[in-house]
Amino acid sequence: MMYTNRFSLPVFWATILVSKLSICQASERLTVDSLQGVYKESFQNAMMDGTQYTSENRFLLMPVSPVTAYFDLHLEWANGHNCALSGIADVTSPQIMTYSTPSILEKTCTFNINLGTQEFSFSDSNGACRLISCGARGLLDGVEFEYEIVEKIVPSKVKKTSDFMRVMSEYKSEDTAKSE
Repeated sequence: MMYTNRFSLPVFWATILVSKLSICQASERLTVDSLQGVYKESFQNAMMDGTQYTSENRFLLMPVSPVTAYFDLHLEWANGHNCALSGIADVTSPQIMTYSTPSILEKTCTFNINLGTQEFSFSDSNGACRLISCGARGLLDGVEFEYEIVEKIVPSKVKKTSDFMRVMSEYKSEDTAKSE
């Protein structure tokens, strides 16, 4: 007597369908345009004396050209320490945007914005970006923001902020210096 499971064929096809959907979703290329927005996470934080307060980490991303994007990152850590870094990042590959600027101690800050399948993650490989943008206990390396927490932005409003204008001015000055 041969045993057959009448549910095995539908389960088999459902498994194939889910696998194909996962493969299609994974193969969709994320672009700076599709990821434009502000990503925010609120969480409980504390001072050394135990005083509790609410903190918010924030990451804004907005394309400036097909190969560059403005970013503004603000991270909060325990005891009131924070990191603040903004600039124009170059798209260096489909999964990486890179921002470079001089740091201190004769180092170069190279900040990578990595585009994972479900989140941004940041890397500051030599710690030089941390030196110019973070308090004593702040970190940039390994921080993540999930894509699902995005809020829409209005680019025309972002372009009017003092930080955007400063960053664009610095970027244009650097671009002019490189071409001379």
